[in-house]
Amino acid sequence: MDVEKLVQRKDDPNVHSPDSPPTVSGNHWKNRRLFAARVCVVFIAVMYFTWIAARHGLVNIKKITAPVTSNLRPLPLVPFAESDSSIWSCRPHSAIDGASGSVSTQLFQLPTDSNGLFLTSEGASVNGNIKVEVADEPACRGSGNMLFVNVSTYHNSGAPLNSEFAPRICGMNSPVDGFYGVGVFDAVSPYDAEHKVSETQTNITITLPRTVNGDPLVISNFIVSMGAFSQQIGNLSSVHFESIYLSSKTVQVEALSADHAVIRTNESPIEGEFEVTDTLELDTANAPIRVGVKMVNDRGIFTRLKMTTSNSPITADLELTGFKDYNEFASGRFSIEARSTNAQVVIRHLSASVGSTVMLKAETTNAPMDVQMHPTYEGSFALKTTNAKHNVDCLSCKDTNDPEGHGRSRKITLKQIQGGQLASGYVYWGEGYDGRHRGEIRMETTNKDMSLTV
Repeated sequence: MDVEKLVQRKDDPNVHSPDSPPTVSGNHWKNRRLFAARVCVVFIAVMYFTWIAARHGLVNIKKITAPVTSNLRPLPLVPFAESDSSIWSCRPHSAIDGASGSVSTQLFQLPTDSNGLFLTSEGASVNGNIKVEVADEPACRGSGNMLFVNVSTYHNSGAPLNSEFAPRICGMNSPVDGFYGVGVFDAVSPYDAEHKVSETQTNITITLPRTVNGDPLVISNFIVSMGAFSQQIGNLSSVHFESIYLSSKTVQVEALSADHAVIRTNESPIEGEFEVTDTLELDTANAPIRVGVKMVNDRGIFTRLKMTTSNSPITADLELTGFKDYNEFASGRFSIEARSTNAQVVIRHLSASVGSTVMLKAETTNAPMDVQMHPTYEGSFALKTTNAKHNVDCLSCKDTNDPEGHGRSRKITLKQIQGGQLASGYVYWGEGYDGRHRGEIRMETTNKDMSLTV
């Protein structure tokens, strides 16, 4: 319809005066306005009742989005995709009103053969501890593929819990994506004069099953995103995670094996022993990183380790294990990054496969740096500092046998400029035409000395 037909001039005979009875056209627009008003009323009512239901844990209208994954490469499966299927159904698993005294205990069972398992939390008053362990004995028949989550909520003062003022514990699932988990959320009422929500604490124990035949339990995706919680990861050497993401206030790991692993804390230390076949990212701030890492490479692509903090030291003991090539010598490809500020960085290679390729980059500021390579390392190196000096020592050039058994000698070339603040060179076995270009070491700091042992 043309615009001209919608606009009538004032002197148009078809324009009716206010005293004229309404025409068919006038009734039409009046009905449309009434209809729009009714729609607005219904919409407001629906939103209000949905909000009330959400506050009482009857529905969960919030989408849980994906945690930020490693910037080295994306994890193989993003657990919380932004799609219609990411609107999780949250059903209260157990009413806290049934709790006896000041403690409420709830038990959840999650299938370990699902696409993913997760724990999540939301709310300023939600806090507590998480413990992850493996069962002492193999599970009974019929429950061997179930993971148990035991959740205990209590009031610090010992006062009885009130359902309105206690954190909500929900069993959650996304049938479309095949993810199962547990959520801990703020209380329905954020504050109570007698029982402050901040005085409640939630402790969670996750028990993984032990297989009957002794084979490692394989879990596809395991996500724990609990900002105000402390995590204690036990000896999980009998479990292998294809992808694991741990993010909370603190994370301590006794033993963990994974293809992809991301560990993040909020200004708290990261400590533990890790075994990784693809990617391990350790990320914190203003807190130290102290780890032992076994990097396994058997697929030809680089196995990667990235450690990041600030104003705190990094200490890493590494074992690099590669695959067997046609000469029956192990090789492999490994990438290591360590970055801090105003604190020392120490990286020690305790072992490394013969013929392996190692790419290492270490950075800090206003602090010394010490990197110790394994005698199997071959490649280039470059060191940079300011107002200080470096030290490059080839201990393996003295009385060290050829790792390949060919009787070759260890050789090093070293070039220094700017009074020793810059140094570069190569280290290799034999003539070294291939070996001297195999790996690469880059070290940088400011105002402090640095040391490299090859």
